[in-house]
Amino acid sequence: MTTETFSFEVDHSWEHTLFAYDRKSWTVPNRQFPEILKCTFNDWRLDENTNTVSFTRVAHLKPPLPTWLMRVLSGVKETELQFETTIDRQNRTAVVIGKNNTLTNILEMTEHLEMKEHPENASRTMVTFTATWKIKLKLFSSKFENYLMSNYSKALERGREIDHQFLMKFKEEERELPPLSYSERNCFMVCDVEHDAIMREEYNWYHEELKKDGAQLEMSDFVLSEQRPTLPEKELKEKNEEGEEEGE
Repeated sequence: MTTETFSFEVDHSWEHTLFAYDRKSWTVPNRQFPEILKCTFNDWRLDENTNTVSFTRVAHLKPPLPTWLMRVLSGVKETELQFETTIDRQNRTAVVIGKNNTLTNILEMTEHLEMKEHPENASRTMVTFTATWKIKLKLFSSKFENYLMSNYSKALERGREIDHQFLMKFKEEERELPPLSYSERNCFMVCDVEHDAIMREEYNWYHEELKKDGAQLEMSDFVLSEQRPTLPEKELKEKNEEGEEEGE
């Protein structure tokens, strides 16, 4: 088993850093990161006492290996990574814990991300990524591990650069940061909790900028149609019945 930790500081506030990081999951497919095919969200949870948001995100990625080899090794055509995210705006922390859902017969991978406000400088953010690999292949395990590490570090660096460019442009144009990230805002909407930040107009500029970046956006009351969370069948039926009664 191999563990690698990447720690760095970002020259932007926690709110800005979170917004830039979170937006990428809502903007796929995107030419800036073509390896991500789509992201789906579910299991939205909100602590109304602290406004802490939690949810599950599944990223569908192009395979890290040739398609024919993927079929031989695991029988799948794409890779799935599942992430459990908790955003605690009150304490200026965000934690993301990920694992691989596919290729588990040849690889166990976990990722831990922690993003928190710098204790001595609120205009900076401390970020730590910890990735762990366990290769189950007996042959070529060292080469496969080196390949994964190289790809991971390159993706991490590219993500940092994309976020930095977005935030620099954001500051140059003196844009006002929305009070919630995309995922936080969506959680409030799904949980049917009122918040000043769920007005769509506040996000129009970001929608246009995301389109310029190459995102294939189809907005429907902010929530992407493919990523619209579905309520449990019983709860959805009750909401529909309430709506019918109000209409009468």
